[in-house]
Amino acid sequence: MSSLESSPKNGLNIVDILEKYKQKKAIMSPLPLEQFQQIVQDAGQELLQQHPECENTHFIPFKQLNQDAIDELERSLHQSKIMWNNFSRALFAASPIQKKNNSKKMELQHNRDAYYRIRKQNEIQLKLQLDGINKEYQKIHLETQGVKSYPSISTKDQFRQQQIKRQLQMGCCQELVRQETEFIQQQIELTKSRLFNEVKKIVVYIYNNQNNGWNPSSRESGAMVNYNEKLYLFGGSGAGHMSDLCQASLDKCIIIVILELYKWMMIKLKQQIQCRSYHTANVYKSQMIIFGGVLFPHKNEDRIHCEVTNEVIHINLVNFEMKVVQHAGIASPRKAHIAESIGRYLVVQGGIDSKGHYLNDFLAYDILTQRWQNVEINIPVFQDGVAFHKSCCALEHKSIDLYKHDPDITFENQGIYIFGGLDSNGYYLDKLIRIDVRRRPIFIEEVQPKGRGPISRCQHSMTYVELSQQIVIYGGKNDDINTQGFLNDLHVLEIRNLSWSNVDIRGHPSPGRCSHSASVIEEKLFIFGGVNQTGFVKCDLLIIELNQSKALEMSQYESQTERLPQQQVQIQLKPATPPKRILNLKQQIEQIKNDSEKVKLADKFKRQSMARHSRNLTDVHRYRTFATVTD
Repeated sequence: MSSLESSPKNGLNIVDILEKYKQKKAIMSPLPLEQFQQIVQDAGQELLQQHPECENTHFIPFKQLNQDAIDELERSLHQSKIMWNNFSRALFAASPIQKKNNSKKMELQHNRDAYYRIRKQNEIQLKLQLDGINKEYQKIHLETQGVKSYPSISTKDQFRQQQIKRQLQMGCCQELVRQETEFIQQQIELTKSRLFNEVKKIVVYIYNNQNNGWNPSSRESGAMVNYNEKLYLFGGSGAGHMSDLCQASLDKCIIIVILELYKWMMIKLKQQIQCRSYHTANVYKSQMIIFGGVLFPHKNEDRIHCEVTNEVIHINLVNFEMKVVQHAGIASPRKAHIAESIGRYLVVQGGIDSKGHYLNDFLAYDILTQRWQNVEINIPVFQDGVAFHKSCCALEHKSIDLYKHDPDITFENQGIYIFGGLDSNGYYLDKLIRIDVRRRPIFIEEVQPKGRGPISRCQHSMTYVELSQQIVIYGGKNDDINTQGFLNDLHVLEIRNLSWSNVDIRGHPSPGRCSHSASVIEEKLFIFGGVNQTGFVKCDLLIIELNQSKALEMSQYESQTERLPQQQVQIQLKPATPPKRILNLKQQIEQIKNDSEKVKLADKFKRQSMARHSRNLTDVHRYRTFATVTD
């Protein structure tokens, strides 16, 4: 509009409205737009306003001006969105590299990298928290094996994990962890109280390795280890002294229903080893570490003298190369000792030295540097010395090293376990010793498991089953309590709650033995060799199945096979047409009877002939009597 005009409705202009308002209000004051707009609407007029970009005499309707302002705001908002999208794309997206890197671009790149780095750290932290909670759940599952509930524990855990993930993403991490820790501690306490109050009952099945192939000769005081699910037997003494290395592996060609059989083979070493017994053998990575023992002379030597040694032999079980390390000084020669592999160290304890003294020291052999060192202990143990005792290493994983404490390891009651032995006074020992090798000095304590444990003994076997977390003690010798002296009992110690289990032995138990070799593959215990009151035990491999489901299956199969011959006898007694084989056998039996009668008749005529030509009066009278009867 070029001039001030009014709406054509009533013919009034804005000047009249202002005059009317001045009359109503004596003093003119700034009027708010809302009140002025209401007055215009009451008068039925259209409100005009000066155009901001034109001269003073140019006016436009108020609605049109507001609409233009709204359009301008929408355009500005749209332009702002476009600018923000370009800015965010440059901030977070991987833009192409330009030749000219100005300060603004470097700032945007820095912000983008910082964003991705912070997001990655948050994801890692979330994953670590979830992994920690999953470890606690796994621990509860291990301690509650065999316990059934509805709904199942796995279903509850899945639901709880989903809830935990949502809460972690919402930022309630600390409170959630605290609540879950309290809940887990309560579950652990309940589980422990239940496990401590009950003694586990297990079933084992014993059978012989009925393999018709070659077997190593019978022996005692050898050493057997497991590497890659294969058994390696070294040394021992029997009818002759041994320095051979034998390997036993699963025989896949022979299948006897559900029994797994193993076949032996001789391993040819690249160097000759002197015969020995009462030594120890352990596995470190792919090496078999042999220490100490009694050395015997070779067959071609005339001397009979035996020598106690302290040499260490490294045998590579891949290419069967060998290395002999001889030491003097800190490691005294010994036999009938124990040795366990802890990380890169071989921990040795006890034994009998070359002068017949019983030892009670602790030594550590560094396998990598091939050096000996003393082991720090908290209290002295075995004051009178000890020998012919056995040990096993029950650790969560093999990477645990000596004196290295890992707070993330939650496996309780782990360490080296020692049982039995013979002291210098000739007493059999029945103490169960646990050694925590993660502390410095190492922590030695005597444990008192629940349940009925084994009697005192020596020259037994003690092995650790990693899958079921159990320690198995078999056989041994005790002349004081046992009448025969040699034992064939089996005892199982549960590491989780330190309790002896009630063992139900099924299958074919063997006579007692001592000085035998033992090793474990999965949940099978293998026993070889040993001696008893009859001499050396037969060279068959004794297999003890410790898996509960397999042991029950084997015992059920055995009970079925024992009833099968009786059923077959009943079936054979039914009347049926005799086959040709039975007819042939009957004819052979009849022929044998006829032949036997002919032999008897020939003997009779021979006696008659001898009596006829005899000069003895009794024989002549006997012949005449026989001739009269015959006539």
